[in-house]
Amino acid sequence: MTDLKRGESTEWGATVPESVVDYRTVTASIVIAIVARLVGDDFVKTRHACWMSLNDPSWLERVAGLVDEILSSGGFIELWKVVGTVVNVHAAADHVNIDPQNALDYSRLIGWRYGSYGVLPKLLVEWKLDEESLGLLCVDQIWAKAVVRADGSIQTAETPFITTEFDEAASTGRFGSGTVVGSDAYIGPPSIGFAQDDLYLNIERHARSESPDMGLCGRVNGDSVGFVSVTEALSVLAHSLAAQKQCPGHSQKLEAYNVRTRAWCRPHLRKPAAKGSVTLISVKDHSL
Repeated sequence: MTDLKRGESTEWGATVPESVVDYRTVTASIVIAIVARLVGDDFVKTRHACWMSLNDPSWLERVAGLVDEILSSGGFIELWKVVGTVVNVHAAADHVNIDPQNALDYSRLIGWRYGSYGVLPKLLVEWKLDEESLGLLCVDQIWAKAVVRADGSIQTAETPFITTEFDEAASTGRFGSGTVVGSDAYIGPPSIGFAQDDLYLNIERHARSESPDMGLCGRVNGDSVGFVSVTEALSVLAHSLAAQKQCPGHSQKLEAYNVRTRAWCRPHLRKPAAKGSVTLISVKDHSL
């Protein structure tokens, strides 16, 4: 709109009432403020590229609709919807209609890039295992590790099927509590120790997938020992932090299926476990 006072719209050659102009301007400001709260304090420190037109209500209807869905979700909302909301304000994604009707197309959406402007999970940038890493980060410079599709979207690869290989001796309890089943695995009190080998966590595409989507690959001595989607990693971290807060403590000592890192890393798609026991792979003081 070239003249907000008169409400003239040169794009469509029509006149918009001043009250409508004021309404759309205020609504857009509210939407941007809410998106800023979704991202956090870093939002005000970052430059933004927003492809917005208030000549017609389409942008507001789409983005405000996503904001309304987030606010009314009761605390649970799919990651792709939050990303789809933020990119409309930060990374000039207005030319792509990211809305609930496109859930099949964007259900694995974890970020976006438009030139040097991008939206990414904080975990992939800062690598901190805390609640803040569960959020999103707006960047205004090139982040070279992102695998970007032609439309600008950054999507996560799916976690490949992993077989659980049960340790029958440990599962049946034939060796008794606290007895070593093997040199690398036993049932007993949780044992917190150092990793035997250094694990390097890389952001990369899955070696057997043709899709340009990214995930987290663990490597030991250059060999892949496991691949997981970004959304699954975020989900596990969220549940772990929640469980840590809600744990009431235990009057009796717990037991776990302690697996040394070398044994867990050995089979790529078959991971050791014991029926009825929680598997513990201790990597004390490991920096990832």
